[in-house]
Amino acid sequence: MPSRQPSVRWGRFHSAIQLAIRRSAKKWTHADFAECFPLYCKEDRNGSMAAYNHISEYIETQINRDLETVFEQYSLQDNLDSLHQTITEAKQRQADGTAGKDVWREELEPVGLVCARTVPDLEAEAKRLREAVAEMEEANRHLGIELEESTDATREANARSTALLDKLDEVMELWKTALEESNIQDWTLQTAETARRRHIYLIRFDYTYIGCISLNLTISP
Repeated sequence: MPSRQPSVRWGRFHSAIQLAIRRSAKKWTHADFAECFPLYCKEDRNGSMAAYNHISEYIETQINRDLETVFEQYSLQDNLDSLHQTITEAKQRQADGTAGKDVWREELEPVGLVCARTVPDLEAEAKRLREAVAEMEEANRHLGIELEESTDATREANARSTALLDKLDEVMELWKTALEESNIQDWTLQTAETARRRHIYLIRFDYTYIGCISLNLTISP
């Protein structure tokens, strides 16, 4: 329950609820319990009495817990406190003779009174929602513009890349044509053959040097 000071109306309502819960939990007596379990109550009267009291306390606690949940779900104390404050202020205005037009009259319909109280709040909420929707639409419009700009930039970058690749393909074709029409390919083959022979000579030289070292190691005493 709320920690603030409750109104008198809520205090009376809560006290009446607690009294009704206690009466409902204790409405059945130990005699009623004994009719359900006669053998148990006859053999162990003290134990049956303790069981009866325990069940009664459990019923009372469970009802209290369920009602407290309902009260919190519907903000019953806040609503009763608001009602008590409204009635108290109305009685005070009536006693002071300062009651305005917003007073109860016989020809005043409850629907009109409720509308007078709720319609301004609903209109204010509808205005707030319209403003929120307008802000969201404006934000979506900016996001759409940014997305379109990003898409155009991506499309331009792709076109530039495609042009560069096309240019590279042209250069490669020109290079292949130049190779076919010149002696560069023969020169490349000769250079590769010379490098291969030099590599083989170096390998043979290494093997000869290693063999000499092995021979020296064998002749030495």
